[in-house]
Amino acid sequence: MKDYMHLFVLLLFLQACSDDGTTTNITELEGSWGSTCFSGGVNSFKTVINYQSNKTNVLVNTYSDNNCSIITASIPAEETQLVNESTLGVTFEIGNTVTTINGASAKELNYYNKNNELVPNIYKLDNNDTTLYFGLICQPGLINPQMTCTTDRPTELEYNNYFTKIN
Repeated sequence: MKDYMHLFVLLLFLQACSDDGTTTNITELEGSWGSTCFSGGVNSFKTVINYQSNKTNVLVNTYSDNNCSIITASIPAEETQLVNESTLGVTFEIGNTVTTINGASAKELNYYNKNNELVPNIYKLDNNDTTLYFGLICQPGLINPQMTCTTDRPTELEYNNYFTKIN
């Protein structure tokens, strides 16, 4: 069950938004990004985020093996029970550069859900632009029992669960 919660946390990364609406070049996210493989129970899971222009599409792939190599289904995230459709980003823009509490440079990632509501997040690409890290979304008890939840933009990056460039 804990692995399913990690997948849920990754899906929550997709609910980011902007405070000021400032945009920069969105092409660095263009393409498809796959999450790490989460094993649990009968199936394993991987989240795939597709960025095209200013639109985003999220799929949850299920696999019959623990290495996420034998795909059994690819389901739009909004059709799963793992995410509330109103929190899933449909469009996005990149905002300003920010500094995390650990001193890392990141960028604001501003998602807009189907109701055009905003929820803040951040992201960072590695030096080769092949690994994508999102902000640490507040999940008290799951990641840090002492964490205080707010609706503010995350101030720290999640390095344990990341996305790798597919194409």
